[in-house]
Amino acid sequence: QYINVAALDNVTYQVVVYHTTTSHTSAFDLVITASVGIFQNITMFTSGNIAATGSIAGDQKSITWIVPTLPYFTGSRVFVANLTAQILTNVLPNTPGIVVNATTTYDTLPSSLYNLSGRQYSCSNVSDALVIPVPSMDFLLGNVSSSLVAYPSLTINEPFTVLMSILLPRPMYSALI
Repeated sequence: QYINVAALDNVTYQVVVYHTTTSHTSAFDLVITASVGIFQNITMFTSGNIAATGSIAGDQKSITWIVPTLPYFTGSRVFVANLTAQILTNVLPNTPGIVVNATTTYDTLPSSLYNLSGRQYSCSNVSDALVIPVPSMDFLLGNVSSSLVAYPSLTINEPFTVLMSILLPRPMYSALI
């Protein structure tokens, strides 16, 4: 989990699709989709380490990569790409479920072979949740003097409201999904 993530921070996620130990052949026609919820927008992506095309949806809530082949015998057996999502200003402290969902569908035969497809498979995963911290503050009123203009009749132990503006740090984080 990532702590101290705030509105307008950019969070980079890494999407990795790979052959498992039970795989014995290449995968074809991969469609890899990653989606974010209402508190993030996808702003950037990389196309990956092997031949692939990618595009961000118009609402910036999902990205889709098309990978013609994830080879088993030669070349890279792993597809690795990054997406960057910005935390939106509608996020509140302790908002649950700020994650990225990723799904991959693939085929056992290339679609270009006899214009037929093989068996269709899919797999999915969810990133760790981001943590939007709750600011913790304390205020101490030591003395009250008649120089208080806004509350000239304020006395010791009388409750009042203080409005403050706080700028929290905005670090970059990476996540593996």
